[in-house]
Amino acid sequence: MTAVQVSILVSCGALIVALVALWKTHFARFGAMTSAGRLQLRIYPIRNGDQRWFIASFDVPISVTNRGAQPGRVRGVRLALHFPRLPIPNNRELVSATWEIDPAHVRRINRERFRWLNELAVSQLTPFTVLAKQTAFRHLIFETRWEHPVVQQQVEVRLELSSESGNEWSQEASWSFGLTGATWTELVTRGTALNVLPEDGLHLAAACDPEDLHKYTGSVESIVNAPEQLEPSYLDYPQNLGDA
Repeated sequence: MTAVQVSILVSCGALIVALVALWKTHFARFGAMTSAGRLQLRIYPIRNGDQRWFIASFDVPISVTNRGAQPGRVRGVRLALHFPRLPIPNNRELVSATWEIDPAHVRRINRERFRWLNELAVSQLTPFTVLAKQTAFRHLIFETRWEHPVVQQQVEVRLELSSESGNEWSQEASWSFGLTGATWTELVTRGTALNVLPEDGLHLAAACDPEDLHKYTGSVESIVNAPEQLEPSYLDYPQNLGDA
């Protein structure tokens, strides 16, 4: 191969790299990359005259990053529930996102559904735009009506997103948990919440190696209290961890 041919190949390679870079920075279509956090489930028993039913309320924080070079629109977000222990193949319940709330006030979600929804809901969820190379954050509420208690050893939940880049719903995150009779009773009667980490999330937990590490980290000398404080300032541990 002559020097001229090598020079032509190098130039063609550089041109291809430049065209790819130009495409990514100016012409690449909307490409969504979605992350989701902890899923929280609350069950609200509802009464209206002689009628009785339950509202299953899921809330989850999500972020949608646009990897493309052009703005894109998220048309819809939903949860797909699957009950794998049922003898019904491919069973599925779809729950659309109905409300968006201010992430700064998420901890105010409690058993008083109508009150916190009235105070915290920013708006009903509508399609939203994500600018190029930007990230949009949303804390969403998904709600559905259940006429009867739902007690299942395993419930699988998928977060699905629809964008203008395609007509299909794409799976973005998933959770799995059990909804036993005891758990159902706890959720309904005490107003507590079931919290579930995403299946692909990093489960961080405190750990020591060896397990009895702190048997050896104390002092062999006596610890003298400061004169102005004769005992530690203990905090009262919350009795209701669901609302803590």
